[in-house]
Amino acid sequence: MKKICLLFLTILTFLLTCCRQDTTQLAKDEFSKYYNGKDEVVLNIEDILYFENYALDLNGLVKGNEHNNGLIINHRNFFFSTSKENSMFNFTLNIYESNLQGTDVKLVYSKDGFKTHPWACAIDDVFYIEHYSNNALDLESKLIDSYTISTGIYENVSSGKDCNLSDYAQKEEQSRYSIEVIENISLQEHGKFIVTDLEKGLSNIIDDEYLRNSIYIESMEKFNYSPKRVDISDGHILLTYGIGAGDGWNYPHLVFEYDFGSNKLEYKLLAFPFDSVPVEIIYIG
Repeated sequence: MKKICLLFLTILTFLLTCCRQDTTQLAKDEFSKYYNGKDEVVLNIEDILYFENYALDLNGLVKGNEHNNGLIINHRNFFFSTSKENSMFNFTLNIYESNLQGTDVKLVYSKDGFKTHPWACAIDDVFYIEHYSNNALDLESKLIDSYTISTGIYENVSSGKDCNLSDYAQKEEQSRYSIEVIENISLQEHGKFIVTDLEKGLSNIIDDEYLRNSIYIESMEKFNYSPKRVDISDGHILLTYGIGAGDGWNYPHLVFEYDFGSNKLEYKLLAFPFDSVPVEIIYIG
């Protein structure tokens, strides 16, 4: 009986989703009027970069290459690393540079002879690569190497079973601001962000009253809205709302930059990724 009920609910959810109007483009058209023409914020989820007017799949930029998580992005270009399988137990690590449109991709560095799939992460201008000199079952053969873009130097930085690529991943950015996210309390109260300057001990609140005095309220009320998350990237405060738009399968992320000193919001991005985790929202302006 439980299986029948579960099947019924699954079918009902599917039918309701299929019948739902796709408002993805409607929302994009609505908020595009606030876009300043500069891609200053990017949403990254797994292998896809979402800009204001397009998305790039890093797996599709170089034929035969699989993006292996290494990414450095700024306002002019980005670097990304890939793994290419040549044969069994024979992989190549490649690092490429591209413009933000993905139309001018150049090979920066290549290294052959990996016995296992190399995985990567990147911080500043350094790629860190994890692989095994023997095989993935031999933990003592684990290696962490690094490649520095600015110097072109490739070297080993750690080895052994206790080394881990996550130790080199981007650490949480230190900030003078503490931000609390309070989601919707009711249909009438849409939640709020509370931003506190820890050095001055002052707080600003971005709530319904604040938004009613902004240029964005009419657009946001068309789709309903709720505070979703906060990111501090390169010192910039990025506040993200969820809105009631999409096709039922994507996840709207409406991103503003907030300036504490002027107490102003500025629209930066509306993206519809296929999931809500693991999303990274990056300031590149």
